[in-house]
Amino acid sequence: VDMRPVHPRRRQPDTPSRIPRVMFQTSKAMRVPVLLRQAMQSIIDLNPSMEHRYFTDEMQEEYVRLRATPTVLKAYLALVPHAFRSDLFRYVYLYNEGGCYFDSDFVAAAAFEQVLDEEVEFVSAEDNGIGFLYNALMCSAPKHPLMRLALNMSVTRIISHFYDHSALSITGPGLFGDAFDQLYGQRPREFRRPARGVLLMSYRRADECGCGHISDAAGRHYFATAYPEFRTEMKSYHRQRPYWAYVEQRAVYADGDKTLPEESAAPDDDALKA
Repeated sequence: VDMRPVHPRRRQPDTPSRIPRVMFQTSKAMRVPVLLRQAMQSIIDLNPSMEHRYFTDEMQEEYVRLRATPTVLKAYLALVPHAFRSDLFRYVYLYNEGGCYFDSDFVAAAAFEQVLDEEVEFVSAEDNGIGFLYNALMCSAPKHPLMRLALNMSVTRIISHFYDHSALSITGPGLFGDAFDQLYGQRPREFRRPARGVLLMSYRRADECGCGHISDAAGRHYFATAYPEFRTEMKSYHRQRPYWAYVEQRAVYADGDKTLPEESAAPDDDALKA
């Protein structure tokens, strides 16, 4: 079935919010598997005050070309796994625009829009108690310093052809947790507010299929983080190897892009095009 690039909000919000009431999700192409489409629709249905935007791989690259600097674009194009490119796209988009990103296999369990208010500027979830920050769920106000730092740290690691024992430390939750620690002086832990306007939920993986839950301090579930058939359905949709295989095989970076710009990957405000 086909996705639409934009689903307009169906009602006006009841309260103002610092985070734009725009949610976005990504996948390979406009045509997506049926169950993946149903998962995304569950989020659209339960959040009528939020506009929904969808980006294919091609649309993500186009956005980075238009809205990021040559250094960030070079880093983006140097990545072979699409999952890592998507991580970088999220940071660029959220820094520029603000809003909420949810992984496309999330299934809504409650209306997330009620979390957004005049106080909250950043929302994510600590990742399974391991000190990572779960970048499958990220909401931020435009120009948030954590999104800027996560982007800059990702670009620095890509330029240096960084590898670690974890496949999640180049652009993913490991990197995001490192950025959080650098900015706030502590590793992500559930339900703490390290600064005004920051809300951390909790992600817990429930079983081998990865079908965990995102919950708040009261135990309210907002999302299942995958539908049970997700991995089976994706085998025929995504032709790439799993992202972690690229790390194990030291094949994350494109062979033809060994020399990237040597200027600082910690840009000033004009590094992300306004």
